[in-house]
Amino acid sequence: MTRKTNTARALGMASIAMMSLGLTACLPAKSQWSENDTIKRNTVSLHHITHDLKFAGDQTGLTDAQAAELDRFLGRSMAGYGDEFAIDAGSEAADADRRQAITAYLRSRGLSVSVQPAVYGGALAPNTVRLILNRYVVTPPPCPDWRKPAGEDYNNQAGSNFGCATETNLGLMVANPKDLVDGRTIGPADGEQAAKAIENYRAGSTPEPTSVSTKSAGGSGGSSK
Repeated sequence: MTRKTNTARALGMASIAMMSLGLTACLPAKSQWSENDTIKRNTVSLHHITHDLKFAGDQTGLTDAQAAELDRFLGRSMAGYGDEFAIDAGSEAADADRRQAITAYLRSRGLSVSVQPAVYGGALAPNTVRLILNRYVVTPPPCPDWRKPAGEDYNNQAGSNFGCATETNLGLMVANPKDLVDGRTIGPADGEQAAKAIENYRAGSTPEPTSVSTKSAGGSGGSSK
């Protein structure tokens, strides 16, 4: 093999290497993956929804029209379990009564209301009470994630999609997203009730499970006992 041939081959290999570097810079984001991206986490954020309720000069209780207005607000915001309400009102005696009236109304709807006065947003207009709905919202991780190229991995790293199903399902099924941020303290257990269940089991007085039919309409089936 001549020196000229070796030189030509070396130049050719150098050109291929340069072209490969250029193509690497243009690879799609799918290949831009690192092992740090393996960890999947839900993101929980706190959102605030407000509603101002106007009162007459000396009015403290809720009128039927105001109660209907509150119901419309609760319906639009889909208020329910996990939501926490706070009330921003003035410092006059009438304002305290108005806060109490709104609190009682919301609690009658099964909603949680903080007993602590709140201050949120701009200054209140006279004879106005601001209702603040505090809602935690969970956003699952971006899944599925197949950015890590499939193939042999001699470093034995986890796949880019590892943990996606578990974390996503947790975020979708959690009843109160706040529990993902700050878990609740377990309340006291009823020891007497637990002991009674064991006594019934040992005495053979535990009721038999109810038989459920699995027969569907228009077809044959059986029943479980």
